[in-house]
Amino acid sequence: MNRYEEFFLESKRLNGTKVISLVRYDRFEDFIKMLAGDSSIKEEYRVFLVCCISAGLRVSEGLSLTKESFKEDPRGLSFQVKVLKKRKVDTRWCVIDPAAVALVRKVLAEKMGKLFDWTPTTCLRRAKALFDLPGICNHSLRHSAVSYYLFEKSFSTEMVGKIIHINSKVVDTYAHLDERAVLFQMHKNRAV
Repeated sequence: MNRYEEFFLESKRLNGTKVISLVRYDRFEDFIKMLAGDSSIKEEYRVFLVCCISAGLRVSEGLSLTKESFKEDPRGLSFQVKVLKKRKVDTRWCVIDPAAVALVRKVLAEKMGKLFDWTPTTCLRRAKALFDLPGICNHSLRHSAVSYYLFEKSFSTEMVGKIIHINSKVVDTYAHLDERAVLFQMHKNRAV
């Protein structure tokens, strides 16, 4: 068994055509904590993964991060990312998960300029090798963040749309609810 397998679930997209592996929304914070502390993974790749999952970034957005994207203030460590959509470039602020702040600080202290020098294909190959699950794709971490914000943090679809920078009408497409698990949990403590 892969050491990260317990954190993932397989989900079908709404149209049912493709299976995608997602971080379970009830294990999202534990996953980030384990990932940030996993010394078997290169530090810069851990930073990339933590930024992508905690902010629901597109891979191309994560790859565009530079040292100058990051800002620290009394509230914590955050970064501004360029939202790379067709025909439009916008920006949004994202916050680093507290479990990964020390790791990100360390990598930022050692780097100059652009943080990551990979292609989206390289990122996908690395993620597939690391997590060794059939449904891992470039959107796995982005969809995981949407599901976490909706189902674990109970944010509204409008709020999630603003945080992830997607139209709130497509939040449902990105969200993956394990309805069977929710229904079993609802009835878990009821006597027969």
